[in-house]
This record gives sequence, structure tokens and C-alpha cells, in this order.
Amino acid sequence: MAYLWNFAGGAENSDEKDPENVVFGEPGDYPVTYVVTDENGKQALAEMRLTVIPNLSPEASVLSPDPDRIVDAGGSVSFEGEIAGGNPPFDFLWDFGPGGLGTESRNQEI
Repeated sequence: MAYLWNFAGGAENSDEKDPENVVFGEPGDYPVTYVVTDENGKQALAEMRLTVIPNLSPEASVLSPDPDRIVDAGGSVSFEGEIAGGNPPFDFLWDFGPGGLGTESRNQEI
């Protein structure tokens, strides 16, 4: 059997049966074809269209508390953040430095 994956210039073509992780360097619409040729020269063709989106950096902002908030030692403050842009899901981390408790990291689909 012979195999040919054609990624229409979006990635390097492959002659592997299963090319696994294919990296598309640029955003765009790519027609993808897969041709299998048997030992008698007969072929089977499969086609699909793949849309590659740009890898955008997310923008993070703190919604609350207000930037000039004063808190007594031992007191607590609730924090709320917002993420705009980027490509979900996101991993995010609140880092409260050496005096803060409650550092949290999780994955979030927005």
C-alpha cells in the first residue's frame, strides 16, 4: 500500500499511513486529500477542508477588587478576572505573592 496526505501547502505532505501530529504554520482554509494506492494500482480518495485559526494571545484583566482596595491583616478579598481574545481553553494562575493565600490554577473553557 502507498499513502499520500496532501495538505495544500499548509503543512508538509506525508506518505505515512497515519501522520499523527501535523503542524499548520499559518491560518487559513486548507483542502486536505488522502490517497491510498493498493498493490494493483487502484486508488481510494478521501477529502476534507481544515480551517486553521490564528494562535492569538489572550488579554487578562482584573475586574475586582478595585485597584486601591485596603484590607486589614487577616482579612479576605474576593478576586474576579476576565479573559478576552486568545484560543480557549485557558490555564490561568492567581499569584498573591509571599503574603497571600489561595493561589489557584485551573483550566477554563470560555
